[in-house]
Amino acid sequence: SRVALVQAYADLVSLAFEPEDFFNPDDIALCVMPWHHEQRKYFAPFRQRVSDTIIQAARDNHPLNNIEAEAIVWQQLEEELIQLPVHKREL
Repeated sequence: SRVALVQAYADLVSLAFEPEDFFNPDDIALCVMPWHHEQRKYFAPFRQRVSDTIIQAARDNHPLNNIEAEAIVWQQLEEELIQLPVHKREL
């Protein structure tokens, strides 16, 4: 079955990593995300939000590099998206 095949693949891939490379399952919180077309408007200004974050951090005398600013914006987007109402979906 496909599930067994995916499980076997996951088992093989896991051999390429050290135990400390894995997340503790208690640290993982999965959420239902809105449809991709609903998410699009949040991701469209991503680069501008990163730039704005870098500029604001510099003004506050807490300079950030691009990677740090991207991480902040990704976290903001995650919080915004999980706050959106989730419509019932037919599976």
